[in-house]
Amino acid sequence: MWLVAAVCAGAVLALTAGQSTVYADLPDLVPHDAEGHVVAVGGDPRQDAPDAAGIEQAARRNLAALDVRYGRSFGDLEVVSTRRTIAGTVVRARQVFRGTPVEGAEVVQVYDARGGFVGAVGHVVLARQGDFPPDYDADVLRDRAVRAVAASASVPAQDLSAEEPAPVWHDPDLARPGDLSIAVPAFKVTVRGTAPDHAWTAVLHATEDEVLEVRPAVLGVVDHAVCDARGKVVTGAPATVRCGLTFPIADPGAAKGAAATAYARLADVSAFYSRFLRTDLVALIGTDAGDEEGLALRATVRVCAAGGCPYRSSFWNGEQLVFGDVVTDAVVGHEVAHAVAARVAGDPVTGRAREVAEGMADVLGQFAAIGSGPAGVEGGDRWQFTDPASGEVRNMADPGLSAVPQPASVGGAHWQSGATDPHVNAGVVAKAAALLVDGGEVDGQHVQGIGLDKAVAIWWGAQNYLTPSATFLDLANALEISCNVAVRDVVNGVDWEDCDSVSAVITATRLDSPAE
Repeated sequence: MWLVAAVCAGAVLALTAGQSTVYADLPDLVPHDAEGHVVAVGGDPRQDAPDAAGIEQAARRNLAALDVRYGRSFGDLEVVSTRRTIAGTVVRARQVFRGTPVEGAEVVQVYDARGGFVGAVGHVVLARQGDFPPDYDADVLRDRAVRAVAASASVPAQDLSAEEPAPVWHDPDLARPGDLSIAVPAFKVTVRGTAPDHAWTAVLHATEDEVLEVRPAVLGVVDHAVCDARGKVVTGAPATVRCGLTFPIADPGAAKGAAATAYARLADVSAFYSRFLRTDLVALIGTDAGDEEGLALRATVRVCAAGGCPYRSSFWNGEQLVFGDVVTDAVVGHEVAHAVAARVAGDPVTGRAREVAEGMADVLGQFAAIGSGPAGVEGGDRWQFTDPASGEVRNMADPGLSAVPQPASVGGAHWQSGATDPHVNAGVVAKAAALLVDGGEVDGQHVQGIGLDKAVAIWWGAQNYLTPSATFLDLANALEISCNVAVRDVVNGVDWEDCDSVSAVITATRLDSPAE
């Protein structure tokens, strides 16, 4: 694959940045999608950078060169975060025009421990059409958003409430093969319902009476705080489930039932992130609710919905975890993975990105369950994930055997073009992870398994490199970059043969194929 080739690539373009020199092999290592749009940039690290500040300085200067490669023609790429992880230093830039973000348009640069540029993944919008009005009526926009969600989700308008509109540049075809990327002025409005997991995002055209999109909102350490709702009916408003304010925090030593299970499972998942990924979950996704507990990873259990009790689902609401009466390692790991993804990569804004996000949540959630080592996730059962809402089993090792059959490869059997349920095509991501850990053969393509420790590091890196408009091709490139970084930075013993396995997995599951 292309990033491994970057080690011995030919023509090199040098981009200087203060104390750090980053050599990006832009002419030769620029993967495109089927329509010729740039989707990634590969590099060949040659020189050290002194520290993360030096890396960020290099990243800011390199944005000009990346602009040229990606073909961005309006607005600016602005650095919004720099994070040092076991998967390198990740510098995330967002496309902004006149102070307003272009929704989902981001480029993520990755640097190794020496400060060498390893690669970049992302999408930008190439043009815009129209402009924002000089002023707007927020109440009118909220009413439009409520009506849009009511029509789309078949929910009575009187059961919905809308939050403050936020201006964005919106391109409904961002990252979609074959479409010219053009953004229009829009307002994004979060709409919540009466059920605990009822939350949507309505995207409204700023100057025309047009609903551009209605999509589901992504719900989906020792400092833990668990609250027991004891069957109380809650709604989609975060305040109705807030642990530490709406409900009292259960004493860890005296907690029973679902609350005690939640404490234990949060401890398991936190230990997994600390041991395997050197990541403090409290620091990453913890919330300070203004109570004496301070910053904590919070969860409320045994909530009920207006439609009945027990409530079978679970989700992350942007502040904390919310569960009905099903609390297992895999379920907690899945919802924590959604929370982590929202913090490190942002909420997905396209249908394909939601499929990738659901697959990544299954993968990291199941990694956490396997890494925690409880009974039920060993041997043949360890790739079985039971959805708490439906009770249906997803078979990650053989997605075609799931209760709702899922594809094992992009465009393969059970693939759904234009799928409304993001969990279906997510089976490709799950298959890729199981295949990388255990090895096997798919359609004549042999894959040598690399084991859990190495695979976890590579998939964690990929999660950090994804953007809100991620595609399966982006995930393939992110996995390649992550393996490259892991070898250079000596992470969990990953070597170049393991990167051959990553390439084989991508080929077997067709992650790098155009997805229609």
